[in-house]
Amino acid sequence: MTARTLIASIALIFIVIAAGVQSYRWWWVRREMNRELHPIWKEFNSGRIENGIAVEELERTHPPSERRYRGPFKELRYYKDDDPKEPVLQFSEVIVVAKDGIVRRAGAASCVWSKTFFDELTSEDMALMSVLIDQEFAPH
Repeated sequence: MTARTLIASIALIFIVIAAGVQSYRWWWVRREMNRELHPIWKEFNSGRIENGIAVEELERTHPPSERRYRGPFKELRYYKDDDPKEPVLQFSEVIVVAKDGIVRRAGAASCVWSKTFFDELTSEDMALMSVLIDQEFAPH
């Protein structure tokens, strides 16, 4: 190994550490989020949008692509390509869940990765949400 290669390798290690890269998986998921998601993911990832914000404020500042209502829960979904003139089958999304008007959970997912930004829903909330989803998609 030449001195130049050694210096370049050490510099690369310092750059990776300074950028906060935690693992290859972390880097890969972040790259995919940047490529596939609505830009709001960066607001959640950086902590600029936090748990406890009023859902109305979030909707006003960042209008969602879609809204879903289930009992006391309101889901906001954000898609990168959400042009209503050209509907596209979405495989990646940012999902925000509010309960009683307060944002409690935010995450992003695709077919092969997922990222939770925060999750303050209780196990009882999750059980209720599961029942409501099952009822929504049950055969009639």
